[in-house]
Amino acid sequence: MVIRAMRYAGRLRGSALVLILSSLLCAGCGYTKTGGVQTICCPVRSDPVELTYLGSGGWIIEAGGEMLLTAPLFSNPGPIAVLTGVLEVKKEIIDERADIYDLHEALGVLVGHGHYDHLMDVSYLTVTHAKSATIYGSRTVRNQIIAYPGLDHRRIQTIDQRAATVSRMGRWTSVGTRFRFMPVRSQHSSHTENIHLWQGVRTIPMATVPRTAHDWLEGETYAYVIDVMNRSGQLQMRIYYNDSASSYPLGFPPPAMRTPDAVPMLTILTAPGHKWETDYPGQILSHLAADYALVGHWEYFFNNWGGLQFGTPTTDLNAFTDEMELRMSGPWWLPKVGAKFIFVPS
Repeated sequence: MVIRAMRYAGRLRGSALVLILSSLLCAGCGYTKTGGVQTICCPVRSDPVELTYLGSGGWIIEAGGEMLLTAPLFSNPGPIAVLTGVLEVKKEIIDERADIYDLHEALGVLVGHGHYDHLMDVSYLTVTHAKSATIYGSRTVRNQIIAYPGLDHRRIQTIDQRAATVSRMGRWTSVGTRFRFMPVRSQHSSHTENIHLWQGVRTIPMATVPRTAHDWLEGETYAYVIDVMNRSGQLQMRIYYNDSASSYPLGFPPPAMRTPDAVPMLTILTAPGHKWETDYPGQILSHLAADYALVGHWEYFFNNWGGLQFGTPTTDLNAFTDEMELRMSGPWWLPKVGAKFIFVPS
């Protein structure tokens, strides 16, 4: 196995201890959080576009009876397990959520990077429930889940050769009849000013499934541009999704991917790491000319799925929301886990 050298390798577990134990001291916060169902009138063409927040980096995107996922986390291991223990895939919780949200209908799962909080539940979910879904991610993503029992290797597609940069278009991949996506080369922000955990890439397949958080390496990181098509094959809505903050030019699609005036641009951003990047989220919002925005991966995810929701202690959520208010001219939301957003024709 070839693994790129990790920065701070000698301090990795000690750094994780500082980061995770500090989260235990975090109490509630005063941020405005949106729950329930929100209906938004916008110029989508013919069909509603529905998004449901699953917590961490997970979203359900639905249109025309088809479903696309970004990698969800339901197991939510506690801080001690993340630091020192074997991570347990909580199958009963995944089973319950899969039934409630009809996740068996998913046609694809987009994975931005290989950390446990984005990838550890995906194999079980796709083998047991979303049996028609293809998993899309980096070579590291593929090499970390390929040993999962019962997972057909043909259902894991690497996207490294399809990715765009700010100066070059990538390659579209169609998922069903209502979705297509293009990955965008991005980066994962530091966890604190001096700590960046679980870096590295895997160039050959693992012989066993990763067991600890330290086994789930970050790998190559991608944002995604997701196009939602209407029943006539016309662009209905464009969605930009990232699961980690980044600085220009990484994570920035080519300017040509801005949508025409008649097509809404929805931007899904992530709050952690914003203060370690340059002008995030402001610069990416301006670059995309976003009409609407959702913020994910903002909440404390070291407890039971959908439990008490407050910001992660290493995230200055007040500063992030202030920046969103300053730089977003259109509506934006900080959703509770389970919140649903329905964009309907105006």
